[in-house]
Amino acid sequence: MLKKINVGLLVFVLSAVSGFGQDESLKALLETALQNNYGIRLARVNQEMAENQNTWGNAGFAPRVFMEGDYQQSIRESEQEFVSGGTQEVSGGKSDNLGASVGVEWTVFDGFKMFAERDKLQSEALRSKTNTRYYVEQTVQDLALVYYQLMQGREMMKELRLAYEISQKRYQLEQRRSEVGSGSALELYRAEINLNADSMQLVKYKAELRNFELEINRLIGTDLQNEIETGNDFNTRPGLDTEAMFEEVLTKNSDLSLAQLQQLIEEQNVKSQRGNLMPQVMLFGSYNFNRSTSDFGFLLNNRQFGPQFGVNLRFNLYDGGRERTAMQNAKLQAESAQISLEEKKNEISAAFFTAKENFVSAKQQLALSRQSAQQAEKLQKIALEQYKNGVITSLEFRQVQLEVLQAKLQVIESEYALKQNEVMLYRLSGSILDRLL
Repeated sequence: MLKKINVGLLVFVLSAVSGFGQDESLKALLETALQNNYGIRLARVNQEMAENQNTWGNAGFAPRVFMEGDYQQSIRESEQEFVSGGTQEVSGGKSDNLGASVGVEWTVFDGFKMFAERDKLQSEALRSKTNTRYYVEQTVQDLALVYYQLMQGREMMKELRLAYEISQKRYQLEQRRSEVGSGSALELYRAEINLNADSMQLVKYKAELRNFELEINRLIGTDLQNEIETGNDFNTRPGLDTEAMFEEVLTKNSDLSLAQLQQLIEEQNVKSQRGNLMPQVMLFGSYNFNRSTSDFGFLLNNRQFGPQFGVNLRFNLYDGGRERTAMQNAKLQAESAQISLEEKKNEISAAFFTAKENFVSAKQQLALSRQSAQQAEKLQKIALEQYKNGVITSLEFRQVQLEVLQAKLQVIESEYALKQNEVMLYRLSGSILDRLL
């Protein structure tokens, strides 16, 4: 059964991620993660154990069939005096006893506890299945976010390299000016300092990108030193029906579903505990065989065999209040689970509306940052020409260069923020596997 679930889950996820912006690199990473991620693998093992537990027998419906046997031998010193006045003394007398039985015990009534236990086992199996889905969704989200962080970092690296190349040209220009005597040591040193600063930025970002690759390899369960390929387009979707998505939060969010199942299990546990306060009726039957021999006593040989059956009624009249205390605690556990469910619903709703507001804000910031980046491109061309012609100073050009770089980086940051909140909305609405593009 587990294999069927896993195959179905894999096909479901792969059909979802195939639309993940048509990014084949991310799709391949997700496929690997579904097979190798440690959290998902552990969740599948736990799911299989819960499904194995979900049987009629574990709930208490099935009878218990057993077979027993024993053999005993003893050697005794015996001295017997009979009523008639006779005596018997036996030294080293042996006695043997052989017994065997085949029987069945079947509880036919236990205060409906077995029905509650059956429902509880089914709920626990469903909770385990939902927990597997939770880990799959969480892994898809974690992997997608760090993948987009890597993509963001690489896009930023491109802009930083361009800034470095401009700083390098500026330094070379100041060197030539200094060589022909038209420059100054101050401008040359300033250009060198700025070049080193840009170089340090590249080194810093390179280390951060490597850390993102390490995290991706950890999530997909492969060699940590593997290099990761990424696309170059965030494929953001600014138009989302967030109202419809919020309705899905209350019905499809796996974290909320887990809380609901836990609350249901606690209610079923109350019913199970209530059964302990009611009488228990059990049918039993067996076929017994017993043979004994003895060198002393009244009987030298005794053999008995035949069926035995009956009804057993048990009602616990007093046990120091343990069962009633367990019943009260079960009710309190159910109440606690209900409170936790309400808290979880409030927490997830708040997280959804926060992501929604951040999504709207990121969409507006992206539009503005793109406008600024377009103007910054024009500004950079003008400033570069003016710097070459000596119209503006090296310090003024550096200021323009930083402003242009910041404008370009802001576009990349806004794209990532928009995609990040998009992923969060899909995750919270429980639709990350079939709606994320």
